[in-house]
Amino acid sequence: MVADGPAIYGMARIVSRSRRGTRGAGYGWLLVIAGTAVSIAGNVAHAQPGLVARGIAAAIPLAVLAMLEGLKGDAREVVRLATPDPSREAVHNQGRPDGAAWTARTLAQAAGCGRSTAAAFLAAHRAQHREGGPR
Repeated sequence: MVADGPAIYGMARIVSRSRRGTRGAGYGWLLVIAGTAVSIAGNVAHAQPGLVARGIAAAIPLAVLAMLEGLKGDAREVVRLATPDPSREAVHNQGRPDGAAWTARTLAQAAGCGRSTAAAFLAAHRAQHREGGPR
């Protein structure tokens, strides 16, 4: 807990700042690096004798550290999906040339965005109309 707790808090701080697009993640990185280093040292010191056991013990905190980059990217994607995009709205409001209803695939192609982004937009748009207007 002494090593992993600060590292986990540091990761949460970095992801939170990344999600908001703000600076000041240096303290989070300090906690992550120091916590990971202490975790590696403790795991290796308590591992069974042998190179393989110690390598596995060291790999676990490093794998957690590697996941941090993925978490940061996911946080940015959540913000991007939650931010209204005029191009998706404009394309959606124009309607499909063939008159059919939009699908995530067709809207993604027309608006030049990802399918998951288009699906999130369509879900929000449908929910908005069920509730009777814009939020």
